[in-house]
Amino acid sequence: MKIQDLDPDVAEPVTLDEVKDYMGLPSVDETFDDMLNRNIRAMREVMEGELDRIISMRTFAVYPDVGPITKLPTPLQEIVSFKACFSDDQGQSSLVDVEYELCGDEWEPRIYWKMPEGCTNPVLTVLCGFDDAPECIRTAICDLVKAKNDRAPIAPVLADAHRSCCKYRRVRL
Repeated sequence: MKIQDLDPDVAEPVTLDEVKDYMGLPSVDETFDDMLNRNIRAMREVMEGELDRIISMRTFAVYPDVGPITKLPTPLQEIVSFKACFSDDQGQSSLVDVEYELCGDEWEPRIYWKMPEGCTNPVLTVLCGFDDAPECIRTAICDLVKAKNDRAPIAPVLADAHRSCCKYRRVRL
C-alpha cells in the first residue's frame, strides 16, 4: 500500500508568534523567523513520527493492495472519495465509485472494500489530522523548537514529549 500526502504545505499546529512568545522572543524581531518556521515544521514532523499520528489536518491519497486497509493515517476525519479506473470496450476511461465499509473509529479505522469488476488502480482519498492539536502536542512542539534553538540536547525533551503525549501515540501489538 502506498500513501501520498496531497497537502505538503500545511497550517502548523503552533504559529511563529506562539513559539516566539513561548521562547520569550519579541514578536517584532524577525531575525530568526525563517529558521523558526523551518524548525516548527521539522518538530511537528518529528512528533508525527513519534506518535504515528497526523497532527496538522491534510489530505492523503491511499493506493491500496488487496484486502482490507488497516494502516491509514490517523486520526481519520473524513473519507473524501474512493474511486477506481474503469475502461470500456472502446477504450474510454472513467472513474467509478468503489464500495467500502468503514469499521473501527477515527483512531484505528479499517476499510473493507471490493473492486468493481473491470476496474483497476483504486485510490482512496482521506482527510486526516486534528482540527485543533491537543495542548500537550502543541507544547511538545514548542519545547522541541526551543531546545533546537538553544542547541540543547533534543533526546531528553523528546522523551518528555513522548510521556506527555502518550495517550495520542499509536501502539501496535
